[in-house]
Amino acid sequence: MSTLYRQRTAFEKQLLAEIGPHLKRSEWKKNSCALFRQSNGIYQDIFISVHRNSAATTTELRIKPMALDPILWDILDIPENRDKPLSFRTWGAFTCSGIPVYEAQIEPPGDSAGDVARGLTELYKGKINLADQVLSDKPFSELAASHPNQVERGAYAVTLVTSLINDGNLDLAYDTASSYASGVRSSGSNFVSSGKSFHQLTMEWLDAGKYSKRALHVAAGA
Repeated sequence: MSTLYRQRTAFEKQLLAEIGPHLKRSEWKKNSCALFRQSNGIYQDIFISVHRNSAATTTELRIKPMALDPILWDILDIPENRDKPLSFRTWGAFTCSGIPVYEAQIEPPGDSAGDVARGLTELYKGKINLADQVLSDKPFSELAASHPNQVERGAYAVTLVTSLINDGNLDLAYDTASSYASGVRSSGSNFVSSGKSFHQLTMEWLDAGKYSKRALHVAAGA
């Protein structure tokens, strides 16, 4: 293990420890190398990535409606996930990916871990309303569909389908799931339950009429 790698590992440990005190009286909570919160029905998380081969630390803010994961769990028939702590929506295996809306390099040359921690918390105080601003003129499903990683390789296919259901755009949700299930569209984002893909299960879920207004309210935890 190189000296630089050890130094950067120690820097990360100190940075994450320094962030904690800055979160007091804040809506943000910390779990491992991520911050998370919910506000106005939107789940937000911030990933903190300390590079091991250079003096650089980057951060990424992702968002998703709180309603998406319960819809996913309803389709996969794993309702017990609703009882998991809030941070499960970042780290859980069966969750919808959030869509990145902001990225930044947050380690100026020569800054200490404490400096970076202060800079990070000040940065996101200024971005507190960013999610509301991003979604002020478009539904979340449009944000998911237009993200370059979705357009190029279907990285947010599961998030896209659940967000279309959440928007009430059921025909397009069905057609989108069908295109992935049939192989017309490809994606590295998928889940399998009882031998069936998420997209197959979504089509069955919709065919069974579980998209009714009542079922959607239950799936969203209303």
